[in-house]
Amino acid sequence: MARILVLGGYGVFGSRAAERLHLGASATSSALGRLREHFGDELLVQVGRRMELTPLAQTLREPVRDLLLRAQ
Repeated sequence: MARILVLGGYGVFGSRAAERLHLGASATSSALGRLREHFGDELLVQVGRRMELTPLAQTLREPVRDLLLRAQ
């Protein structure tokens, strides 16, 4: 989840995001679909040629990153 949110925040998604996540495009898309269903929010929306985080995804970005850093 954190990786998807971080990449979305930089406007990267699709095959480029999958490459950076070291996942296939299908797996990345599936993971995003599950997250969208769980949160009841799109999380990433296309604006022009870029992907941007929704307001909910923006609020989740830092707490998720903090949790992952503490888990390491």
